[in-house]
Amino acid sequence: MDAIQTIKKYWGFTGIKPAQIIERNQFGNLLVLDGTGRIWRICPEEFTCKVIAKNQNEMRALWEDPEFKTFWDMTAFATLANANLGGVDDEQCYYFIKAGDFSPENIGIITISDLIIDSGIAAEEAEKSKV
Repeated sequence: MDAIQTIKKYWGFTGIKPAQIIERNQFGNLLVLDGTGRIWRICPEEFTCKVIAKNQNEMRALWEDPEFKTFWDMTAFATLANANLGGVDDEQCYYFIKAGDFSPENIGIITISDLIIDSGIAAEEAEKSKV
């Protein structure tokens, strides 16, 4: 299954209709363009998938915001993960093994597809339990 189909299947409950993945960070967070030009952020460690920009201009402004960029890059966590676990290849990313635990000992390596699937399932279960 390709990445777009994986997002549709496991995160579609959020309303996302992915057209293209435009960016990803070392922790498997994705910026996804939908068919209407909106940009969504899938944040696996928070079990969220939300619109963060209504168009490319809003996204450019966000990208130039140092606070957003720092949060997006997760530099401190990525540096720790790389020092403790080594680098990741194009199909892998770092992740927080137990949700909500941001300690260095809780960082592992996983394939991006497994992270998107597992976090999407957990996010949908969490959403259903709110009702």
